Amino acid sequence: MLKCTSARVDITTLDNPGWRVRIPLAGTSLDHAAFPEVRDLVPEVAWMHCQVTQGRFEGAGGPLMLGRILRTFLDGARHADRQGTGAATG
Repeated sequence: MLKCTSARVDITTLDNPGWRVRIPLAGTSLDHAAFPEVRDLVPEVAWMHCQVTQGRFEGAGGPLMLGRILRTFLDGARHADRQGTGAATG
């Protein structure tokens, strides 16, 4: 299992195979930002599910979906910044 963890970002592999990304939002400018849930469960290899739950962005997806999961987080953070509900950078 590949695991990359920093103080803010946790990226791990899944057994089925795939990726899981967890980014805590509590205590950040994105703590109360509205991130839309993304659920694209078909086809089997390109599936993806992203949501914010309990103050944390959680994304999971197939083996080719890590970039799209991270892009979903970044797009949500930028949208929150434009809406004035977060102060994302990048």
